[in-house]
Amino acid sequence: ADADNADRCCGVALPRSALFKQFFAAIVLHKEAKLLLLLPVIVYSGLEQGFVYGDYTSQVIKPILGVKWIGFVMATFGAVNSVTCYVIGAVGDRLSRRALIGAAALAQGAFG
Repeated sequence: ADADNADRCCGVALPRSALFKQFFAAIVLHKEAKLLLLLPVIVYSGLEQGFVYGDYTSQVIKPILGVKWIGFVMATFGAVNSVTCYVIGAVGDRLSRRALIGAAALAQGAFG
């Protein structure tokens, strides 16, 4: 009966709990070479978000607009970021990888 209620992974019987399966799948992903190559990008993204949510709000928004506008500006940033991710994802499905990387490099050069 226990064999029917368990999956096998690496020779070990695992319970079929959805939460446990997702947790174990996330741990197994850390052995993938492609994921390990993405670690610098993930770290950079975290550092960039730390700058935006920390230093940018206190050094740019607060002196220019005041403390009362920080929440509105950051909520607007989050909303625009979410919409832009969706749009770029849809555009990325229709363009080749080289075209998308070239457009990103041009945008970074123009606006960054």
